[in-house]
Amino acid sequence: MKKLIAVLMAVSAVAILGACGVNPTLLHEPDEYAKMQGVEVLTREPTRPYEVLITTKASGGRHTAISTMINAMIDDAKKEGADALIPLAGAAERPNVTGLEVFSFIEEGRKVTWARAIKWKNSR
Repeated sequence: MKKLIAVLMAVSAVAILGACGVNPTLLHEPDEYAKMQGVEVLTREPTRPYEVLITTKASGGRHTAISTMINAMIDDAKKEGADALIPLAGAAERPNVTGLEVFSFIEEGRKVTWARAIKWKNSR
């Protein structure tokens, strides 16, 4: 019986440790993560010509950090081959909002992040 309990505890410990793997988007701040992924994060509308590849959105629970949500959007942008991530249209009209908060909106009482993954027109 003691052996059975020991085996079950060992199996449980391995399962718990395996489930505790850390997602790489949680390890880095967006500026560092964007450089690693090769996607520029711009907080204002760029002046050079670009095309929008996708609009991406991320949301989380009440305590999800905005940096985690932006890193998820960086992943989306990378998958599409984007050069940069810019705030969703409308962020430019909020001049009092600065930094990464330009990606953040309140939707149905929850904080979400919205962005456009773009490709520079002269980079193809």
